Amino acid sequence: MKNAFFEECKERFFQYFPERQLYLRSGGEVRYFVFSTRLQIGMFFWLCLISLWCFITFINVVWNLNPLRASTDQVRQKQVKISTLIADAELREQRLQNLLETERARFAQATRQFEEKHATLSQFMDGDISKVPAEVHDNQAYADANILMSPVIRDVIPRQARRNYIRLSQIETGTAVDSDYREIDDLQNRFLLSVENETIDRIERNRAILAMTELNVDDFLQKNTRGQGGPLVSLSNGAETELTEVDIRLNSIRARIYEVDMLDAAMRAIPMSQPIEVEHFLTSAYGSRKDPFTRRPSFHEGMDISSYHKAPILATADGVVSFVGRKGGFGRVIEIDHGYGFKTLYAHLAKAYVKRGQKVEKGHKIGGMGSTGRSTSTHLHYEVHFEGRVYNPAAFMKAGQYVQ
Repeated sequence: MKNAFFEECKERFFQYFPERQLYLRSGGEVRYFVFSTRLQIGMFFWLCLISLWCFITFINVVWNLNPLRASTDQVRQKQVKISTLIADAELREQRLQNLLETERARFAQATRQFEEKHATLSQFMDGDISKVPAEVHDNQAYADANILMSPVIRDVIPRQARRNYIRLSQIETGTAVDSDYREIDDLQNRFLLSVENETIDRIERNRAILAMTELNVDDFLQKNTRGQGGPLVSLSNGAETELTEVDIRLNSIRARIYEVDMLDAAMRAIPMSQPIEVEHFLTSAYGSRKDPFTRRPSFHEGMDISSYHKAPILATADGVVSFVGRKGGFGRVIEIDHGYGFKTLYAHLAKAYVKRGQKVEKGHKIGGMGSTGRSTSTHLHYEVHFEGRVYNPAAFMKAGQYVQ
């Protein structure tokens, strides 16, 4: 049975691989090659083996390149590697964003300081004290000493070498703008230093002049600080802004500018000039004296100046005429309100050239010398009042000699 099966298979197999002959003709000669059944079967098996090997190799290559067929460890390693790359990229992006925000903040701060310096310089040049922030007004404190070269205002920070506070802005954009910006910043700083020095000189000079009037300068400044108010409107939309050294320095300069502006305004209001410029002489000084009528000791609240009849009497400071008329023993009187608590009185006049409510400037002719009221002869009785108290007019006139 088995032999018959194998014999049948062998016959069919040999039917597919019968003996074959290959004839080749070349140059008139004929050659042939014989491919026996055994040779054909051997070549067939070898071809099958080679095809199988190529197929297996191809499948293996495709299998290994497919990530879905990779092992769990390999997948985990690749995931870790990809996660690390993503985290590094996000970290670099965050660092770049932080650096950009820092540079933006530095640039915004430098720009703000540049604008504030410019505003401070403009304020000093224009003399516009309304630009001074309210907090400078509210927190202002003045020096206690009365000598000429005393510190004139309590700084927000202890006084040190000013060059420690006037520095170049540390802003670098890596462009050609940097050099131009530094030049402008340096120029601003030089101007600010010059402004501060000039302001301090003006404050000390004005304080020295005011001290000669025998007024308490600090009390005068505190009582006559300009009032300001209104609802608080934040410029930073509620965000807290940290003050830098430049901000503190600018606030100090603004405070000094505010003080010198107030002092300059006070200097214009304080009666420090002579009430008469023609030839004259002093007949009775301020203070204790014998009354010219009763010959008894009395206190003279002004000073008497004599000259010719209807000699021109001048306003000793800017102000508004608050009274014109007769007042008891003073005879014909003119009173001028100069503001800041100062008033002056001109008595025994022969004639008045102004009326109540009229604005007058220093040196304006307001009347003529006479001898009205309780008077022995032609003269001017002149008084200086501050906050309802009389002061020696001679001290104010002496201080006025130093006012340009």
